[in-house]
Amino acid sequence: MEKILVPTDFSDNSKPGLRFAIRLAARNKSQLVFINVHHIKRPLVLDSDKAVSFEEFRQKEIDKTQLKLE
Repeated sequence: MEKILVPTDFSDNSKPGLRFAIRLAARNKSQLVFINVHHIKRPLVLDSDKAVSFEEFRQKEIDKTQLKLE
């Protein structure tokens, strides 16, 4: 086993799974790959001003999720 894919939603219920994956990877000298899928809904109104603000919002959401993962 070279890589272990670890899905997480950052909830309290996912923490035991994360710990298990970390122990398993340490025992087998495997690499961990974490994944978190988060769908950001786009506004229904297509407006150039809203598109810019959506991109800013999207980047903030990505940054927050990245921080949680780290």
